[in-house]
Amino acid sequence: MVIIIENWAKLKGKVLSFSPNAGLNGFYIMRLRLDQAEQIEGFPNLAEGDVKKEININIKIENFKKTRITVGKDYSFIARKASGSMYFVK
Repeated sequence: MVIIIENWAKLKGKVLSFSPNAGLNGFYIMRLRLDQAEQIEGFPNLAEGDVKKEININIKIENFKKTRITVGKDYSFIARKASGSMYFVK
């Protein structure tokens, strides 16, 4: 039995790379050096254990294009942890 925990956090960090996600149609995958993981009221912060690590974040292509993400720049996202070091932007 898999237990799913609804979780959200405000993630801040530097984008290291990005590319279309070959395994998930309609998404880009970004590699991010996570510098901060702030609590969002009412939700557990499962990202705090990944601070100072590199994580993968999935973001819908249309949101990726609107945000104009650039490698080497700092960004913040509200995201949830799916498993391991994999996240999804809200």
